[in-house]
Amino acid sequence: MSLEEDGLDEAIRAVSQARVLVGMHGAGLGLRMLMSSGTLLIEIWPFGVDPASARVYRAMCGLRGFGVTYRAWVNEDVGNTRTHPHYPPHFGGIQHLPQEERRRVVSSLRGDKLVNVTCCMDVDWLYRIYQDTVVRLHAHGDAHGRAHEAHTLTDTHTVSCDLREVLSWRP
Repeated sequence: MSLEEDGLDEAIRAVSQARVLVGMHGAGLGLRMLMSSGTLLIEIWPFGVDPASARVYRAMCGLRGFGVTYRAWVNEDVGNTRTHPHYPPHFGGIQHLPQEERRRVVSSLRGDKLVNVTCCMDVDWLYRIYQDTVVRLHAHGDAHGRAHEAHTLTDTHTVSCDLREVLSWRP
């Protein structure tokens, strides 16, 4: 679903009727406010970014009376990552940087996950957060129920899936 293609009315309708909402980390997940009690939000995180670096949606789901279970799914496979060095700098592009700095940013992707980031003009953060992520979707009818079995809001799950979908944000 895309606000650009489907419009706000359709997004509101879909989110308010959803039992499970899956989405990339980003402002669009703010529509989570429209989810009913007893539903599940799965926030997808790109490779190399620790979900602890931004806890906005987890915190929202943890508010008393909201009744929405939060789970983070993290891409742990660099092979499922599509970076965009040619994007404008504020969308994670790095072409404007000197050659040595570009090399450092690219090679750092395979290093440690980013945890403590000063928002929002950090080059490493932008390069990682605006990458596309390949997610293999799994057709589990019981995924909603199993996700609610856990009792904490801090669980991060690795999901193995069969079908392939690329989650992309386009500037």
